[in-house]
Formats: sequence, structure tokens, C-alpha cells
Amino acid sequence: MQNQQLVKTNTKLNRMNGELNLYFEKKGMRTKLTRSHHSSPLKSSKALYMDEDGTATVYLMETSGGMVEGDSNYYDISVTCDSHVSLIPQSATKVYPSRLDLPCRQSIKLIVEDQASLKWLPETIIPFENSIFHGNTKIKLHSHSSLLYSEIFSSGRQKSDESFEFNHFSSKTLIYVDEKLVVYDHLNVKKESSPIFQLGMFEDYTYMGTLWYIAPLATKGTYEEVSRDFNEGECHRFGFTNIDHYGVHFRWLSNDLCLVKNQMTHLIHYL
Repeated sequence: MQNQQLVKTNTKLNRMNGELNLYFEKKGMRTKLTRSHHSSPLKSSKALYMDEDGTATVYLMETSGGMVEGDSNYYDISVTCDSHVSLIPQSATKVYPSRLDLPCRQSIKLIVEDQASLKWLPETIIPFENSIFHGNTKIKLHSHSSLLYSEIFSSGRQKSDESFEFNHFSSKTLIYVDEKLVVYDHLNVKKESSPIFQLGMFEDYTYMGTLWYIAPLATKGTYEEVSRDFNEGECHRFGFTNIDHYGVHFRWLSNDLCLVKNQMTHLIHYL
């Protein structure tokens, strides 16, 4: 009984529930961050303006240094009509080991209204040995809005020779256009039961990069030229596919994190 009480007490004390709510509106020639709320460990910078088009650039910060079992982070971000926003995660998300089999949870809700655009630049999620991570991303778009959303999955701490040693990693992405579900993507890997190294999974690769580009004219673009040199060597693979008439999905499998980031950044600038 004492051990059970100790476990419950430690779980309650160690758990952190971060929350970040951001609301963007067009004011004059610029997009303004008109409302914001945060609870530790999540924070954001003020809206910055890197060029003359009025796009609001905001850095997303996680101040705890990583997610401990039982932690949850919740992002709720709205980009209203004719607003343009660029979100930049400041650091990788580290998911620490779970000693009590409690998952770390991350929930992202994004709303992009008519004639608005949102760009979420890539950063890496790193699940440590024996960690459990449950991620859920839900994005609602208008048929005349646009989205660039990216993320990078790492199989573990490569410098510690730690690869696919986590207990469970689950990350769902759902994208709606005018309330219609157009994307359902679920990376669901369990250490004991998933065929990680088979064809169609990770094979010999340790990183997966994903980029979703949803926009009215996304499928009209020509991407062969800009990505012609993306497949470099046996340790790096790249491909893309059209999502009906809604957008394009780009994906990387690689053993070179720097190369994935460079190519994703190059492609985002092109788009």
C-alpha cells in the first residue's frame, strides 16, 4: 500500500501539463498575434517580422528540456482570414524513459481560415529508450487556405547507439479541408511487435521526415526539378505523392539528419 501511494504521489508531482494558445488576426498590412495564453513549460516569442509581406513569425519554446512520463503538451493555434503565420519550434522534443508505463502526450490543434496560410517548420521528436509517446495533430483548413506542416521522427539518440529502443511511439496526423478528412497518417511503432526493419517500414533507416503541403494549386506544381538531387546514396531516400487535388505529401527516410533538415528547408523555401 505504501509503495502504491508513493507511485501516485510521485506521478502527480512530476507531471507537467503545458498549454499554448495563439490567435492571429490581420491588422492593416500585418498579421498580429492578438491573443495568447501559455502555461509552463510551453511558451512563445512575440510576433516577429522577417520581411515586408506582413507574415508573423513566432518561435515555439518548451522550457523543461524534455517530456517526462505523464507529461502532456497542448497547442491550440488559430490563423484567421487573410492572416499569414510562420511557426518555428526552437528545439527538438526529447521524450524521456517511462518507468511507470505512463505515456507522454502531445496534442496539436491548428485552424487556418479562408485566404490564410500557416507554415510549421521542422524539428525532431526523439524518443529515448523505454519511452512512450502519444501524439495527435488535427488541422482544419479552408479550401482557399494553405498549409506547410513538417516534422521529423528520430528512432532514438544516435550518438548513444540507441535506436528503436523506445516502448511505443504513436503519432497521428489528421487534416481536414472544409470539414472533409483528406489526410489520415499514423506512425505507430511498438518495440516488441512492429516489423520495424521490413520493406514498407524503416528498413535500415533511422530518421523519417514528413512534409504536408496543402494549397489550392499545390498539385499543379512541378517538384521533380527542385528535388532531383534529393536521393543521395544508399542511406537516404526521398519521394512525394499527390493527395487528390488537395495537396502534396513529401517524405524522407535517411540516416543523415542534417541532410534531411537541409532538404526540407530548401523545399519549404521553394514552395
